[in-house]
Amino acid sequence: MITSNRKSAGRSGVRRAGIVATALGASAAALALAAPAASAAVTSINVNPGALNSRVGTGCTVEVTAGANGPVNEPVYFYDADGSWSTSATVSGGKATVKWTPTTPGQHTLRAYQFGPYGVMETLVQVGNGINLGSVCVVL
Repeated sequence: MITSNRKSAGRSGVRRAGIVATALGASAAALALAAPAASAAVTSINVNPGALNSRVGTGCTVEVTAGANGPVNEPVYFYDADGSWSTSATVSGGKATVKWTPTTPGQHTLRAYQFGPYGVMETLVQVGNGINLGSVCVVL
């Protein structure tokens, strides 16, 4: 009988621990769903060389857009990892857009971020030697 009680108590203790763990897990999940979005972030970064261009060239201005679901009063900061360019823009309609005119050919790492726990995104951009003809950029 003592052995039986121990096994029964052991099973009962395991059952109670499982119920408590399940309840704690459900409570944590409910709190996570109810909490405000503290992990707002820059969600994407894209480079648009323009409707008439398919490549990015030196001396030619392109748009760099970051998707952002962070606070609109918190600007998005953009920079080239080589240190040659940096700027910022306010968030409007879930995105922030800036202009970039690369000065050196080669691979560039563009990054966008918001201060705080808001995330960083980056994209690699291959820049060729460009000839700016106004409405079009010829990339060699």
